[in-house]
Amino acid sequence: MPLKLGKHTTIKAEVVACARGLYDVTFVPLTAEDHFVNITFNEMTVTGSPFHCTVIESTQYFQVGSTAYIDLPSDSHRIEISDPNNHHVKYVGSHNQGQRSDSDKDTPCVRHNENRHN
Repeated sequence: MPLKLGKHTTIKAEVVACARGLYDVTFVPLTAEDHFVNITFNEMTVTGSPFHCTVIESTQYFQVGSTAYIDLPSDSHRIEISDPNNHHVKYVGSHNQGQRSDSDKDTPCVRHNENRHN
């Protein structure tokens, strides 16, 4: 089944019937950007369509001891830096209030290493 992403791109999607009137639609985004997924059934728009789906780049690795600059796609995305043992690493960022440490538990963070589909 082709899946139309906005007005510009149509990509192939897999559709599996899960139950009466319930379908699982899977597709692989081709670019890391906001997507608007338009879904129709029997030429009628599915309620809630178009669905907004934000796709971000996967894990970025940097050499220890080097300076790295990361541009997040929006203010709603945050960064979490972990060492190989999954311990939080301190960092300084322009959108943060200084260095992050374990005492900064109120600082909201999400991993930047996953594709986010809303």
